[in-house]
Amino acid sequence: LSVTALPIPEQYREYFRTFQSNVPGSSDFETVVKPTLEKELGAPLEELFETVNEVPCGAASIGQAHRATLKGTKEEVVVKVQYPNARWQVP
Repeated sequence: LSVTALPIPEQYREYFRTFQSNVPGSSDFETVVKPTLEKELGAPLEELFETVNEVPCGAASIGQAHRATLKGTKEEVVVKVQYPNARWQVP
C-alpha cells in the first residue's frame, strides 16, 4: 500500500513503508541461512568469507541481509539471502 496509486492518506503510506524494510530476520543462521548461502555460492562460507555476521543487518518479507568480510581482500560486503519458501509467498 505504500507505493499504490490508490487514494490513501500520506500518513498511512509512511506507516506502510516501514513494513517494506523494517522486518526482523526470521531464519536461523546455522540451519537455514548458512546452508542456503553455501548451496547458492557453491562453497563453504569459511572458504569465501573471513567473517559473516549471524545477526541480519536488514530483512524484508522475502529475505534478509548479513554483513560479511571477504577472505583475501578483507572487503566488507553485504550478503543477501532469499528465504527458501519465498517463491511461495510472492504471487
